[in-house]
Amino acid sequence: MSWLYDRIKQLDGYKLYAEIAHRFRAKVLPQDRDDIEMEIIIKLKEEVDRHTEATPALLTVCAQSLVIAYWRKKYREQRRFCRLYEGDKGELIAGKWEFI
Repeated sequence: MSWLYDRIKQLDGYKLYAEIAHRFRAKVLPQDRDDIEMEIIIKLKEEVDRHTEATPALLTVCAQSLVIAYWRKKYREQRRFCRLYEGDKGELIAGKWEFI
């Protein structure tokens, strides 16, 4: 469980944000769940401040776009930090197995 979701009764105006963030918390890696949860809540508050008619559907789409951006970033990091292995036939890139 999330630390924030355990204290949802103490969040007066942020209960909806915490519920949406908790729903999307499971869609990221375990080590990043607390960070993405807080990032979603901050983004949702910004969206509500920006729009006068912020519906739960709009907030859900905003949270979903943050999770998509999270995975896009993780994919880019994976490609950028791939390792080179030296073998008897040359160097190999991990994950792609291409000879250099």
